[in-house]
Amino acid sequence: MEQAEVSREVNTLLTADGGLNEASKRSVKSLEAAIAKSRQPGYFKYYTPSDATRAVETKNVLSAKVARLAELQKRVDAKQAQLDSARREAAKPTAAVDVPDLRRWFARYDRPAPAFGGEGAATTFSASRRVFGGTKHYPGFRSVASDMRPGRALR
Repeated sequence: MEQAEVSREVNTLLTADGGLNEASKRSVKSLEAAIAKSRQPGYFKYYTPSDATRAVETKNVLSAKVARLAELQKRVDAKQAQLDSARREAAKPTAAVDVPDLRRWFARYDRPAPAFGGEGAATTFSASRRVFGGTKHYPGFRSVASDMRPGRALR
């Protein structure tokens, strides 16, 4: 809340009618016009900002508010870091559970679902028919791998 208020104040200082942005633009335009006019005889009247704008510039009000915003952001970042570390602590695994054998493991966590088929499932292995290589100079060779094919056992 406080950060939003300070941010609004900074925005008001910058964008208000006759604010710092407008004063800066007018000063730059005035200097550009003075440079162009310097080749001609006569006097050029430079832009002078309003008393309120001059007071803000001399007292460094904007710098103080920006520093306050940075301080508030540091506090927000520190709170965010605390929340992140608390979340990480909560997400850490709990203490190791003593499960000395599979019987107790299955009693605690239940049996896993069968990976393939369950009852009546069968897997067959057949020699691979793949032939590698074979050029004019070197003969090809058969693969020593075997192909695995899942299937069903019939009764």
